[in-house]
Parts: sequence; structure tokens; C-alpha cells
Amino acid sequence: MRTVAFIDIDIKDKIYPLTAAYLSGYARLTPELAHAWRFVHHPFLTTAEPEQVERLIDALDAEVYAFSCYVWNMGLISRLVDYIAQRHPTKRVILGGPQVANQAAKYLNDRRGNVVICNGEGEKTFRDYLLALAQTSPELTSVKGLSFLGASGEVVTTPEVERIRNLDEIPSPFQNDLFNTREYLCTGYETTRGCPYKCSYCYWGQLGAKPATFSDTRIHSDIRWIAEKAIRQLTFYDANLGILPRDLDLSRFIANEKRQTGWPKIIGFCMPSNPNKTIVKRVAEMCQIFTEAEFNFVCEIGIQTLSTDALKRIDGRNLVKDNHDSYKWLQNELNANGISSYVDII
Repeated sequence: MRTVAFIDIDIKDKIYPLTAAYLSGYARLTPELAHAWRFVHHPFLTTAEPEQVERLIDALDAEVYAFSCYVWNMGLISRLVDYIAQRHPTKRVILGGPQVANQAAKYLNDRRGNVVICNGEGEKTFRDYLLALAQTSPELTSVKGLSFLGASGEVVTTPEVERIRNLDEIPSPFQNDLFNTREYLCTGYETTRGCPYKCSYCYWGQLGAKPATFSDTRIHSDIRWIAEKAIRQLTFYDANLGILPRDLDLSRFIANEKRQTGWPKIIGFCMPSNPNKTIVKRVAEMCQIFTEAEFNFVCEIGIQTLSTDALKRIDGRNLVKDNHDSYKWLQNELNANGISSYVDII
């Protein structure tokens, strides 16, 4: 079988490989990919010696190397990409994540002819990329959401990929038995993708669409899996956890799992950065629920800015006074109930 190697470079050890599980699980829904490819995952810390990762790359001899790129790991990933291009020029590299999306001109050059960049939601683009590689002469222009170097060395970017509206189409990243052989201490989790706000600096904001959601049934089964596997820390990656009324019921469900199983021990999320009074009251109640369930928990209060001019420049909501009042109300409410919090200027 052909091999895709997900090389994760992270700041913490023993984090569940959420992205690799999403991408490989969705790809395996296509029978010809499920039968032709195997997917392996190898984690490293950002403090890893580059030579250590390079030796693994040599030993794996995979056909495709996949990297999820962020500001904290891009330095090491850039070195590894160049290493693969120089030492294994027939191998292929796919980069995704907020650090590289829609930044092809910065990360593609004539020394990286084997590198492609995923510019948006990854599942469909990754699947179609692997399908294209099955061709005798892969035609990458047929893959939406991709950037690569053309025959003349120019950057080619294909049309945007259609977003997945029913997120339950993506197999559970936890229950597909691909990467469950390791002991994991923490995991990220999504209940939604997207954001109703349109801040110009943010990837989600540029989509300009209503957030897509996972169903309650799917979320509950995943949370049960996380608790049963005794994963210590659960961190929500949603842009705006607390914005939906169902988020209050979700917090009660998680608290109940904690009482029954003892897990997870730590929970984290960042509250919506454009809150109104209804949202901050919901967030305050969620914080109270987590505190009463004896989670190790600190409320992260995300604030874009309180500057009217800055909000206008980023196309943010021009509601400085209302937001300021909401932030103050939440901080006072948390303090009154002895709940820890901190402000994160984003």
C-alpha cells in the first residue's frame, strides 16, 4: 500500500492527532483510497532536534508527508520541507493550516516543486489530492482548494472547495480506530466550524457564512469516548463556544461524564470575542457548571480590541461600549463566584 505520513510538530506531548484523524477518516470513505493507502502518524515536540525527524522521514519512505502548520511550528516544518525536497524529490508534501492557507507565494518556490498547499477546510481537498495522485500524470488543477507550482514555475491556485455543511459526514476522529494505539493526555475538540462575524484578519471570518455544526448525538458519543479513555484535558477549538443555546446543555453533559468517570480533569475554551449580554450570561453559567463539577478550569476571556477605529479597520462589530459592558459584567460575575479567569487580547 502507498503511505501518507502525518508528521505532527506540537508544543505539548501526547496530544490526540485530531487533524490527521479527520483527514484520514474522511479519505477512507472513498473505497479506492481505503484500499490503496495506509495512514501513519508520528508526533514530535517543537523542541525536537531536526535531525531526529529527518531520520524518521528517511526510514518511513512515505509517498506523501502531511504537515499542519502554525506560527509555533513553521520554522521546523520549513526545514523539514526543504529536507524532503532535497533528499527525496520524488516524494510529495502537503501543507495545511492557518500559517500557510492562501499564502502560497510565501511558501512555494522552485526548490519546492513537490509541495502543495491546502487553502481551506482540509477533508475534501486532501481526499481529492490523493485521488489525483492515482493518475499516471496527476492533474492537480482538478483539486479544489489547492495551490502548487505550475509547469513554468508559477503559483497555481484552484477554486475554493465547498465547505462541508453537515459535519457528521466526517467520521469521528476518535472512534475510527486509526490512531488509538497510543496513550493520549489531552485532545482538542470542535462542536462547530466557522464564525458569524467577519473580522478581516481571521480565516473563519473570511468564510462569511453561518457556522456548520456537529450533531448532539455525535458530540455526546465523542465526549463519552474521551471520558472512557481517561483523557486528562479537553480543549474546545470552536471560535465561539457559548454562542449557541445548546452549549449550555453540552456543559451539563460534560460535567455529568466527569462525575461518573472522573475524566477529563481539565477543560478549556475561549469565550466568544463579540459577546452580547445573553452570550456572557450563558458563558458565566457554563463556567459555574464546570466549577461545580470540580474541573481544573480557567475562563479565557477573548477580547479583540476596545478601540472603535481598530474594529472598523478589521470589519469587526462596532459595538465597543456594549462589548466593554459585557466583559465587565462577566468579569464581575466570575469574581463574585470565585471562578478564575484571564483576559486574552486576540
